[in-house]
Amino acid sequence: MRHNNLAVVLFRFRPGCHRCRDDRCQHSGRANGSPTDPKIDGEWAGRRRPAQRSDEAKTVTAIPAPAARSIRVPTDLEPRRRILETAWQLIAERGYHRVRVADIAKACGTSTATIHHYFPTKTEVLNEALRRNVKLAFDRQVAELHTVRDAHQRLLRLVELQLPKDGLLRDEWSVWLQVWNESAINPKMRSLYWDSYDRWYNTIAMTIRSGQEQGVFVAQDPDKATAQLTALIDGLGIQVLTGRPGSSVAAMRDLLHDFIEQNIAGSAGRRQ
Repeated sequence: MRHNNLAVVLFRFRPGCHRCRDDRCQHSGRANGSPTDPKIDGEWAGRRRPAQRSDEAKTVTAIPAPAARSIRVPTDLEPRRRILETAWQLIAERGYHRVRVADIAKACGTSTATIHHYFPTKTEVLNEALRRNVKLAFDRQVAELHTVRDAHQRLLRLVELQLPKDGLLRDEWSVWLQVWNESAINPKMRSLYWDSYDRWYNTIAMTIRSGQEQGVFVAQDPDKATAQLTALIDGLGIQVLTGRPGSSVAAMRDLLHDFIEQNIAGSAGRRQ
């Protein structure tokens, strides 16, 4: 079955209780012996198990939107969310292995015991940081692409949403690079990583198939074209993020547009 509407395959991130996904449901009661901290412990106190797959569909991208400054976490967020967003920001700025639980607690103005209550291990913080990256990208895809019907323009927009621009976008790429590194040395991370990456891959593949049906892309194996394009995005993004001489966001954009015009749109795109 083919889908022409991008939103059909985008997943909806659902935080909260692992049974019903509601932060205030009856399943999320306080565990015995839970730490209490007036600065951060509050309405939600039940310890969550590490989520394996908190979503159900198969597609979402891995990054960007309009350039933005690095986030500063508001102090009035629900406790678990505030811990997560603070941890995510610290990991993006300092690196996973340079962030201690004590650093997260200090930035939140709370105790390490409270952090461990919500995230028993630092690995769980990284897992949830990855899920946060996916949610951020999903939100932007919905906002940016739901009115774009032309597959060629949609693919160019998807590329724009992958450029590691300064601020929030670069922070997201930073988290992704660290997830890649951890996945390479920790097999337990791989299923979570590939589950997230597959959504981005499938978004591109679906867009290419849609373009072929619309006649704006040349007939070819869409999976092969998707593998080539996503690999190019990943490689160029790493070059930009690591400061390779001559690399830049603008150069990355130009190279990706050239690839799309020459290898995916081809003569079909030039006829439009």
